[in-house]
Amino acid sequence: MILNIVLCLCTFAPFLPLTRSNEYLECKYGGVREFANGRTFCNCPQNRVNTGPLCETVRVNFENLQTPLTAIREVTPTLPLHISLEFICKDFRGTGVLFTLGDYKKGLVLELALNYGQPVIALNSRRQTATVGSLHDNEWHRLDLFVAKTPIGVDVTLIVDRCVDKRRCGRKLTFNGITTTSSTISGPLALNTPSIDGHRLSELCLENIVINSELVDLFEATTMRPRARGCPKCEEACFFSEAFNSAGRCGSEGICRNPIVAAIDQYVCTCRPGYQPVLRKDHFNGSPLNTSIPCAQPVLEWQIDGPNLINIGSKGGFTVHLSLRTRQRETPVLRSRDGRLRLVIYSGKLALQLDNTSLLLPGVDLTDGWWHVIQLTVTPVIQGTTSRMVDLTVDGLWNAFHNATLSSTEYSSHSDLDGILIIEAISSCLSDVRLEMRDTRNNIIHNYLLSDGTEERQSILRRGCKTEDLCASSNPCGPREICIPEWRGYKCICKAGSSHRIIPPSTAPQCVLSSCHPNPCQNGGECFILENETVSWENETVGVLCGCSGGWTGLFCERPALARSGLQNWWLIPFFFVLILIVFWIVFYACWWKKRKLKNMASTLSNGSRFTEQQERMTLDSIAKAGEEDYRGSLNLSALKVPDVSLRPENLTVRGMSVETRPADSMLSAEGERFLAMDQPLQYAFEGYDSSPPPNYFFNSTNSNGNQSFDFSKRAI
Repeated sequence: MILNIVLCLCTFAPFLPLTRSNEYLECKYGGVREFANGRTFCNCPQNRVNTGPLCETVRVNFENLQTPLTAIREVTPTLPLHISLEFICKDFRGTGVLFTLGDYKKGLVLELALNYGQPVIALNSRRQTATVGSLHDNEWHRLDLFVAKTPIGVDVTLIVDRCVDKRRCGRKLTFNGITTTSSTISGPLALNTPSIDGHRLSELCLENIVINSELVDLFEATTMRPRARGCPKCEEACFFSEAFNSAGRCGSEGICRNPIVAAIDQYVCTCRPGYQPVLRKDHFNGSPLNTSIPCAQPVLEWQIDGPNLINIGSKGGFTVHLSLRTRQRETPVLRSRDGRLRLVIYSGKLALQLDNTSLLLPGVDLTDGWWHVIQLTVTPVIQGTTSRMVDLTVDGLWNAFHNATLSSTEYSSHSDLDGILIIEAISSCLSDVRLEMRDTRNNIIHNYLLSDGTEERQSILRRGCKTEDLCASSNPCGPREICIPEWRGYKCICKAGSSHRIIPPSTAPQCVLSSCHPNPCQNGGECFILENETVSWENETVGVLCGCSGGWTGLFCERPALARSGLQNWWLIPFFFVLILIVFWIVFYACWWKKRKLKNMASTLSNGSRFTEQQERMTLDSIAKAGEEDYRGSLNLSALKVPDVSLRPENLTVRGMSVETRPADSMLSAEGERFLAMDQPLQYAFEGYDSSPPPNYFFNSTNSNGNQSFDFSKRAI
């Protein structure tokens, strides 16, 4: 709830860069957006047809609509639904359909018609009349319809002329039994369809049809029927021969209206924001307003130094306009003296609190330093209901700039609002404060409440709204930016040839070179534009890439080839260093392996020579001792003998020659040598053989005794 919001009431508006500016909508059909005196608007072609805020075609006449006009082929507004429109009717019968919305095949169909001037609402062919008086009186009227689903049907609330006249403020119509599962009304929007009895409205002009805050543009719908555009009979008095500067009697900054087929003096001027009629009297004393004066005088601007009271009367409802210029993100703007109504700027957005109802315009930033026009309408409690209409809009636009609703009130708050409003917004600038009123012909006229200063206001309002030029005092923009002074701020825009790019790690856009015209590349370099990318070199970042030739280098090919020739092959230095380390390691490993191998061979040879010397030192006693140690018993040599039979002949023939053979034991002349002949057989025992020697190991001696045995038992020392 806005009532619980803690507002920061600053007495000084800080000077900030204009970084929260709104994205203003594009003007249509040849209109050009202009910025002047802190305001922005669409300058539309002077064809008296495109009268919308964005030069839309918003006005049609039924006189040249002999058949229904399909304004929109398919529209799907959601419920609850709000539709508003303005019209003037001089039709003799005053019977016919203004519009039909929806398709019977898709669900609900809503119809607004006149029956002898009385508004008639139809839902799916069920009709009810709102008794608010006749509206085919050749006067401009505004109708607001609120359609909402209920558990037992659908309710439609009709409000006439924002309840400026309590006698015919509005009615609530209940359609019980009409149920729908859909939350939308789907189908075309058709104008001037025949009524149930076949009648059509003829002398009627219709304009500003708004469906759920979206303005209906009739330009395409009337392309093939251009005579239906505009309302010539509503402007005859405005563009009479006594035109003011060829722009009509209301001037280039005024909007003129007159009744259908009116006298030349029956017109009313409504000034655009920032202008007012040339006032000749002090209207604070209640002097009557002259509504036929051209809008040629710029409004006064004021610096707010304290709360300012304005009197809106005691009618219970009001429509007030004011222009505000501020940089404060949190500030109160307007409140009623009894505190039931509060209009504030919260986080740059406009928010309204009335009793238990809140309205927010989240799509508009009012703190961008430009003038913004705020229009607030609050009606009295509608007859037969406990609700009042609240309508809030900014800059006369729609969609995100507009919101309207029915505000439910408690029984204790059914009374009218206090007739005193307090404008706060301290340290902001204020101008163009108007109170909307109606004249005797129901034309809208404006009472300018701050058209002149008074002694009472001199202490809380200062004339003028000046600011310091921050671009002149100190340039806060970058080297590729141009500083544009704004009201209590500044704006940085990119110079020609530069554009905004995101340069990480920063998230704020920066201006970088992004154009190849003229070519920034030197010495014949070719320029390429990078889309949404940047190239950084040393301390500069650009959005182009230079293709250098002839050995030139650098961001813009500004460095000659010799400047860096010694380092062109810098990558070879670490390569050769690593290669040398690898070769050194291989040589070292090879030497180490060879040395280790030679060491092992030397150890093996040393062990072999010691074994040979040990064999040479062996004696009979050592052999016997070894046998004694190993076998622990006597050795019977007769087991090694074979029968005294010659195993081979004494002579062998080899290659035709006779060769004498000798037994092995004949070669042993001494007894010791005979024991040496046993070396091989005994090796079997020493080397671990567990069987007898093979047959070729034997002693063939005739002198040997078969029963001879040798005792290898341990001898006594």
